[in-house]
Amino acid sequence: MLFAMRAVSWEAMRCAIGGGREGGREGGECRAILRARVGRDNPAAMDGLHLTADLEGCDPRAAPMTDVQALRSLCVQAVRDAGLSPVAELFHRFDAPAGAADGSAGGITGVVLLAESHLAVHTWPERAAVTLDAYVCNVGADNSARAERLLDALLAAFAPGGRVVRHRLHRGSTPA
Repeated sequence: MLFAMRAVSWEAMRCAIGGGREGGREGGECRAILRARVGRDNPAAMDGLHLTADLEGCDPRAAPMTDVQALRSLCVQAVRDAGLSPVAELFHRFDAPAGAADGSAGGITGVVLLAESHLAVHTWPERAAVTLDAYVCNVGADNSARAERLLDALLAAFAPGGRVVRHRLHRGSTPA
């Protein structure tokens, strides 16, 4: 395991060397010790959580699938409700795909820039699909639970009736 270029406690090193089990400590407790010693008090260390979800079977007639203002409102409100801080946003609606039935609308790509990082949402009404991407930095504060709440709120709002594939990726230089 590579440590940040600063002294860490022997306790933190024993956790890392012991594979997350030192002196009866479980992995979660060791990760907390390492974060405290390596990540939180070291501004050079990165620590983040990247969540993604691919949703199938979403209602293509639901307003957030094709209405920019509806999607923007949903996303910004979900960000705030999760306890995160929106600083800017950009949403773009695409033309209906070639060969689409009359009256069909194109999907939307939307991004909410967060003080903690970002949220990206992509809708495909012609496929009844949505992809979600939320990334939060955890330097200075652990925003992981907030990111989980954000993704859960959007999953509930889109109410997929089909397959949902979620991924959780720890990013940075401290253990997950």
